[in-house]
Amino acid sequence: MNRLRQLSDPDNLPALDMRAVQRNPAADLADVMEELVRFTLLTRSQAGLLIDRYSEHKEVIEKQVCDAATNLSAIATAHQKP
Repeated sequence: MNRLRQLSDPDNLPALDMRAVQRNPAADLADVMEELVRFTLLTRSQAGLLIDRYSEHKEVIEKQVCDAATNLSAIATAHQKP
């Protein structure tokens, strides 16, 4: 409970790290872009796993199931004809 009182009192708040507050936005953008390039290079070999979307995968499976059902119904009706 004492910790809550300390945090609610503005005089007892810890000092802010001014490096994080007084940064150049252009430098932040450059940092983010560097990380994006690194991530891209590291994951390039895994592109097949990363670009597979559930919705696209689901559509392919549904089409395969429909095709299989059509084939089975064609086989079943072929044997019933005299």
